[in-house]
Amino acid sequence: MALNIDFINKIPKILLHEHLDGAVRAGTIIDIAKQNNIDLPAYETVALSKWFIEQSNQKDLHKCLAAFAVSSSVMQDKNSIRRVAYEFIEDMYLDGIIYAEVRFCPFILTKNGLTMDEVIISVLDGLNQGKLKYGVEYGLLVCGIRNFAAEINFELVKLTHKYINDGVVGYDFAGAELNYPLSKSVDTIRYLNDNGIPFTAHAGEEAPCAYILEAINLGAKRLGHCAKIFDRLQASTAEICQSLEGIRKNNIHIEINISSNIATGAGDISSHPFISLFNHGISVALNTDDRLMFGNTLSYEYDYVCNMYNLSFADIKQMNINAANSSFASQETKNKILNKLMQFNV
Repeated sequence: MALNIDFINKIPKILLHEHLDGAVRAGTIIDIAKQNNIDLPAYETVALSKWFIEQSNQKDLHKCLAAFAVSSSVMQDKNSIRRVAYEFIEDMYLDGIIYAEVRFCPFILTKNGLTMDEVIISVLDGLNQGKLKYGVEYGLLVCGIRNFAAEINFELVKLTHKYINDGVVGYDFAGAELNYPLSKSVDTIRYLNDNGIPFTAHAGEEAPCAYILEAINLGAKRLGHCAKIFDRLQASTAEICQSLEGIRKNNIHIEINISSNIATGAGDISSHPFISLFNHGISVALNTDDRLMFGNTLSYEYDYVCNMYNLSFADIKQMNINAANSSFASQETKNKILNKLMQFNV
């Protein structure tokens, strides 16, 4: 059977790397903004979608990150947060995704007076409502932001621990990497490791290979992006080899975000490490990162790489098995989603 996007959409898929405030529907942003008198760059769905994509496709990660101020501005009350979370699950269902780990920073959604507990409960309410209707399994990751004060990130890691059995499955180190190595978050990392809380980290998205190696050595179970892993302008051969050995030795899974990396200038398709990592047996799978910012779906990402690298159905299936096994879900949930993957055949 031909691997076109319609068929790929039907394949059960696993998504491990998407930000909730980067996955809001443009129409929802407009609805909520009009209800709450929030300023937007545009008030028509196509025009606003175009604004987000143009803002995020300037080969500049920081311009992309700035666009999150707009999407998060409409996620400052319980009802709006619940709506966004519910629609996220609906969009996963429409994309053929059977398990999604979605990440966000509760602190960013407290500007209008909500507590971080109220924020996270609202997100979980929306996700659970969506799961009940569509049957999509989920896991929630709490994001600490590298450039936040250490005290805030430590409160976020304690919040993660508080809800670890209620839908939260782990922690993520997000935000700009440069000048904010994980070694500055030593108390947060110690808390995670001491309490057995799995964590992933954005690493090698804009920073040198040394940041990848640092995340591995500090205990990250997965790494987001790793787009700079083979950048010989910023890393020595020894650092690259140490990073690859660390990934293999610790069975680290790489959350690949190709459209995102191309858009923000982390690399172009010709230099992207994805196919080299995949061909060398590294555990990788594709992700969307921020579908609002990049105008993509997970089905699109797989269709893109299949056309680019002539990959097969078996390749897609293997990547999703990789993602399922590397998820932070319970073993019961892993078994459920793995069974769905194994039972699906051409």
